[in-house]
Amino acid sequence: MNYKEDARFVFFGSALALGATVNYPSREFLKNQTSAVLGEFGGNASQTRDQSAFLDIVKTGTVTATVSGDESPTDHVSTVATSTIEKLDIMGIVKADRIVCSIASVYPKEMQRDGTYKFPLMTADPAFYPMKVQVQASLFENLTIYGKPYEPRIVNPFIDSMDKKHFRMSPDKAVCDIFDYSGQQLCQVDAAGLRLANAAIGSTRICTGVPYPNGTGLLANIPEFGKIYLGEFQVSMGRCSLTMMRVELSGKYGGNVTLCGSSTNGHPIPGK
Repeated sequence: MNYKEDARFVFFGSALALGATVNYPSREFLKNQTSAVLGEFGGNASQTRDQSAFLDIVKTGTVTATVSGDESPTDHVSTVATSTIEKLDIMGIVKADRIVCSIASVYPKEMQRDGTYKFPLMTADPAFYPMKVQVQASLFENLTIYGKPYEPRIVNPFIDSMDKKHFRMSPDKAVCDIFDYSGQQLCQVDAAGLRLANAAIGSTRICTGVPYPNGTGLLANIPEFGKIYLGEFQVSMGRCSLTMMRVELSGKYGGNVTLCGSSTNGHPIPGK
């Protein structure tokens, strides 16, 4: 392990409940986005709106975005980013009672022989970042498309049926390695959460219970409406982001709608 006496931890956390843009007849953005960003020293940030709407495309009930970061004197540093949407309605086609995107990350501290607690700047396994991540609190409630119900859920490799190309269980079934569609290892999951691969830069889907054409996270492609993507999980050098739903609009508008996205990471800065 490599430690520095005066290393400090730099927090990162962000949450976006709703974002939208259209291309036609002119370029327009949702100006009152509900979002929160965590300062590098931690703390709390939150924003709530009773209702949100953008043109005649999307409307919601209450939307919230919350991030928090705190450092334990001894055990760990934790960051949580959560975004929620209630009463979602996209052009009367996509509806949901509630969507929650929550990422919780924990970076360890370890006690040294002198009784002090320090951040590991390297891990015993150099392939993995020391941080652990939990995403199981993320969920969809009563999602429908054209009135048809869907029940997507976050992947649990220990109970879900997995595509062996992208999910590889260890012989003792204690851990599961997860790979993206190029074969790059993204993370490893065990009972304590995800360990992110240091070299991983990519994305994968982490929702199951719905059909995914070509394994891309694409749930539906509806003419004159657009493409609907669920559960896009992205990893980039220790940072992880989850977007619960994204719609690529077609038809008269073009553009995109992003629903419930949260990101966390954090890392110690070595002392001089």
